[in-house]
Amino acid sequence: MADTTVVKPDLSFIRELKAAGGDTLKQCYQCATCSVVCPQSPDNKPFPRKEMIWAGWGLKDKLVSDPDIWLCHHCGDCTSYCPRGAKPGEVMGAIRKQAIQHYAPVPFLAKAVNNKDSLLTVLAIPVVILAVLAAITPALNRILPESLMHEGAFGNFINTWLVDATFISAALFAIWSAYKGITNMWASMKANSANAPTGNLMGSIIAVVTEILSHSKFKECDVNKDRATAHMLTLYAFIGLFITTNIGFIIMYFTGEEGVLGRMLWMMMKFIGNVSAVVLIAGAWLLYLNRKAKDEKSGLGTYFDWGFLVMVLLVGVTGFLAQILRMLGGVHSTDPNILAKAVYFIHLVTVFYLFAYAPYSKFAHIFYRTTALVFAKMSSR
Repeated sequence: MADTTVVKPDLSFIRELKAAGGDTLKQCYQCATCSVVCPQSPDNKPFPRKEMIWAGWGLKDKLVSDPDIWLCHHCGDCTSYCPRGAKPGEVMGAIRKQAIQHYAPVPFLAKAVNNKDSLLTVLAIPVVILAVLAAITPALNRILPESLMHEGAFGNFINTWLVDATFISAALFAIWSAYKGITNMWASMKANSANAPTGNLMGSIIAVVTEILSHSKFKECDVNKDRATAHMLTLYAFIGLFITTNIGFIIMYFTGEEGVLGRMLWMMMKFIGNVSAVVLIAGAWLLYLNRKAKDEKSGLGTYFDWGFLVMVLLVGVTGFLAQILRMLGGVHSTDPNILAKAVYFIHLVTVFYLFAYAPYSKFAHIFYRTTALVFAKMSSR
């Protein structure tokens, strides 16, 4: 007697996928065009065909533990060629959003960050924190000894020590959240994969990081290949800004701006920081134009995509603009005008949003996609 498999559709999950941008998934009639045209899809158990049928049945456990949802770069080739308008690329994006929420160690935060109706609530957290820091700064600056003063350009507005303590705490929360999420996903993929990850871990990590830095897979996409350039610009801009932040930390707490080393580091920080800011704005703007130019057939994206992209653009614009407005009051001014302070405040809010919520927003793909790619390499996928 043949084995019988009972499939129990998760109707609530299907509704969630439709609300997340996969509203066309039921139009799929399994012609496999999507798997044929996708340059990333392997010959063995190709995607996104199987993911489309799993999504139609609401098989949440299979989907969130499927590394293939992260091998998709959402280039739009499958969606553009789909004869039924099922938009498999958009459905895959919706599945990834649900996977992020599934593995998030603070589930309600993942839902709030990716819900436009909760935007003001999510933004209120950094706004309140930073407003409190601004309120206590004058008193703190009066009691700090001169040897501990690291005011910076906006130090009389929000004390630099307070800013650093806040953002280090936010970074630690993000790191913890990312670690919990990817370890849970790894365990889930391992439990549900036919091929165990037996390859070399370090070798796989090096191969994946090299692939990401070169965007070699991304460039194989056809319909939306220009997006690879914009995405690469944005990636390298973030790397540059990360380097800039660390140089600033070294200057502030170790070398100071005086002396040969201090001045050299200061010039490096300014050069790398400004170049990275310009590249970030350019990359984010190109991504914005690219997505805006996409027609209904190739997929327009959802708030999950647009909200994150707008926030990235705001980080770059407000950071660059705050520096310009501050310099208008004098290069060494420690009392910027009210407009400069307002823009700086908005910049801090957007930076907090982007990084504290990174494992809960679309930014989480940097953690989950990298993990899935490593798993696929080790599993000879």
